[in-house]
Amino acid sequence: MTHGACKPLLFISDLHLQDRSPELTNALVRFLAEQSGSCGALYILGDLFEVWLGDDARSSCVNRVSDALRDFTQSGSKLFLMHGNRDFLIGNSFAAQCGAKLIQELVGVVLNDDLELGRLVQPRLVPEGAHVHLDGL
Repeated sequence: MTHGACKPLLFISDLHLQDRSPELTNALVRFLAEQSGSCGALYILGDLFEVWLGDDARSSCVNRVSDALRDFTQSGSKLFLMHGNRDFLIGNSFAAQCGAKLIQELVGVVLNDDLELGRLVQPRLVPEGAHVHLDGL
């Protein structure tokens, strides 16, 4: 699927969100609201939370982030979530609640005539103005 106006892909990692640092959670919630609908996808590449005790363990921070991620995906942007060493217990229930797809390994950008997302040993830089294909993810 080629988009007429190519939307950017965003990548974040290692936020280590927790109830003790509400300013960081607030910053993420603002970022998600600002980017909502204007990017093709957001990749969270591990350690979104400082600790994850399971999908049924909830806190104020987890609830705020879950709601913000759900609003983000409902705006039409895709969300991909990868486990980190601190939140490796994030499961399908949380991902479904947020509208995210759990990814088990790094997804890289492959250069062809256009861009496709796929598995790579070494991701390459993306040239400005290239087209992105999100089908099949």
